[in-house]
This record gives sequence, structure tokens and C-alpha cells, in this order.
Amino acid sequence: MESYELENGRVVIERINGLDVYDGDAFVCEIQGKTLDSFRDENDEIDEDALDAEIDDILDADEFIDYQKNYC
Repeated sequence: MESYELENGRVVIERINGLDVYDGDAFVCEIQGKTLDSFRDENDEIDEDALDAEIDDILDADEFIDYQKNYC
């Protein structure tokens, strides 16, 4: 199980079904169907900007869905 710590302190752990993202001990989100290799650049390094953008997109979508629950 490979893991990677972003500069902002979030830790991304590779699981069988995707990536789990933690902030300290708190679970933040899951990126399904991707591995850390999905975010490697041409130099075989993790592209933190791309990984962080993916996390933010998921969090934004989760926030939108939670907001919409109040109106449906």
C-alpha cells in the first residue's frame, strides 16, 4: 500500500479501489478508480497540483450534493 503526503498535509493512501485522502486522522474523500501513478508526471514524480485539484473537485461535488439535499 503506497502513500503520499501532499505539501498541505493531506495524506493519500492507495487502496484496491482507488485513493483514500486523509487530513490528519480525518477521512476527507475517496478518488475511485485511480492510483498514485495516475498523477505522475513525465519525470515520474507526483503532480501535486493535479492531485490536489482532483481532491478539490470531489469535495466541491460532495458539498454541492449535500446542499441540494436540502431542496429535493
